[in-house]
Amino acid sequence: MPTLTYRKLIKFGNTGLVITLPKSWIRYYNVKAGDRLEVIANGELTIRTINKNQ
Repeated sequence: MPTLTYRKLIKFGNTGLVITLPKSWIRYYNVKAGDRLEVIANGELTIRTINKNQ
């Protein structure tokens, strides 16, 4: 499901920022609140789901 979309960062507390995910992505990747995602910062940001069986 290759998709290009733009998201805004939302201020969270004094020093944090959050990003929301579109509902269609949440359904497609079967993620829910509290799930852990892997975030890789290596010149660009990559966000991946973690295998829930691990």
